[in-house]
Amino acid sequence: MNDQDEVKNRRLEIRRETPDRQEMQKLERLIDKFEEITTKSRMKDMAYHFTSPGEVIKTNLIAGAARGVGLTAGTALVPRSFVFHFSSV
Repeated sequence: MNDQDEVKNRRLEIRRETPDRQEMQKLERLIDKFEEITTKSRMKDMAYHFTSPGEVIKTNLIAGAARGVGLTAGTALVPRSFVFHFSSV
């Protein structure tokens, strides 16, 4: 390894250790933007729940029915697979 490569590697190591001010500002802007987006989505969700309770009830009923059907089907399939597997052994 020659001297130029060593100097280049040292510069890269120094650069990796201390991010410059522009990179930090860019990261801070991204974090602020993400925070703003998540806050707005929470506000929309809260507004949806307070303005149309009928829609919320309907959505929850459909979700509950889907969970119940999934749980019932899963409960039926797992024992059936055990019985099938152990009866053929």
